[in-house]
Parts: sequence; C-alpha cells; structure tokens
Amino acid sequence: MKHGVRLAILICCLFSTTLFAAKTKVQLLLSAEAAKPSDTVLVAVQMKMPTGWHTYWKNSGDSGSPTEIEWTLPEGVRAGEIQWPVPRKEITPAGDMKFVTYIYDGGATLLVPLKIASDISPGEKSISAKISWQECETMCVLGNANVSTSL
Repeated sequence: MKHGVRLAILICCLFSTTLFAAKTKVQLLLSAEAAKPSDTVLVAVQMKMPTGWHTYWKNSGDSGSPTEIEWTLPEGVRAGEIQWPVPRKEITPAGDMKFVTYIYDGGATLLVPLKIASDISPGEKSISAKISWQECETMCVLGNANVSTSL
C-alpha cells in the first residue's frame, strides 16, 4: 500500500508537468562586476516563486527533485558546488503515513563559487546557465530557464 501511494503521487506529478507552464522566475547575480586572475566570484541563482508554489532542496525528501544547473562558462572559469540555503521541512499526512519534503517557498538563492584561473585572458566574459527545477503547488510543473550575465 505504501509504495502504491507513492507511485500514484509520482504519476500524477509526471503527467501534470506537461500541462502547465512554470511560474518561478530565475536570474543570475554576481558578487562583483569585475574579477582578477585567481579570484573567486560568487554567482547567485535567484529563484522567485509565486505565493503557494515551492521548489526543492538538494535532498528533496519523499517527493520532488532538486534544482540543477548546467553551466556554459568561458575558458579559465570553473564553477564549484552549489551552496544551498537551509530549506523548510514540510510534513504532509497521507492516510496513516507522512511524507517529508525539504522545500523553498517564496524564493531561494543558490550560491555557486566561480574560480577564475590565474592565466585567464583579460576582457568581458559571458556566464550562462540552464537552470532546471520542479515546482509544486497543488500540482507539480517542471521548469527551466536559460540565464546569463557578464563578468
């Protein structure tokens, strides 16, 4: 029974993701406008969800999937690991069971260090990323956005 309920929830989420557009807005913000060779600059992936909607932490719990970042970086710039903010723990009763998920509602800012190589060539550098996430309210939707900024 326990696995049947989880399977039903997963199937509902998968089918609903193709029917509705994502609501979350995403942008990239840099901790500095300029950097020197060997510097580390933080890039913030700022996500803003409408009231009632949420996205998921790196360990989403019993449902959901975490935000993923696919970087397109110039030669001489390397992205580190995502620094995740502390999520909110949500407990949802389902019959005699409880589902625990770790979510962000309202907004979340994921920080990623960008390491600048010591031998990088001077000039403006384009920083781009494809951000993918799952957001939920009463139904779940897969979202993605291509975002960019310059350093």
